[in-house]
Amino acid sequence: MPPLRKPTALHYPRRPGADDTVWLFDLDNTLHDCSRHIFQRIDSKMSDLIMEWLDLDRNEADALRLDYWKRYGATAAGL
Repeated sequence: MPPLRKPTALHYPRRPGADDTVWLFDLDNTLHDCSRHIFQRIDSKMSDLIMEWLDLDRNEADALRLDYWKRYGATAAGL
């Protein structure tokens, strides 16, 4: 049996700093309890973000969010 060796990276990984933004998407509901109406909160927060980024009112943001979800399978994919 060949000896084990430590895996090597092709590059040096960057350490996250205070100025880094991390987006974590829980697409299979393993990180939260979806029975607690989390999706209503996610929808609301996504609409808030769209309102801010695109200067839309709530109805326009909700319509765009729903369109992106239907068209791309995820609002974030449309953004």
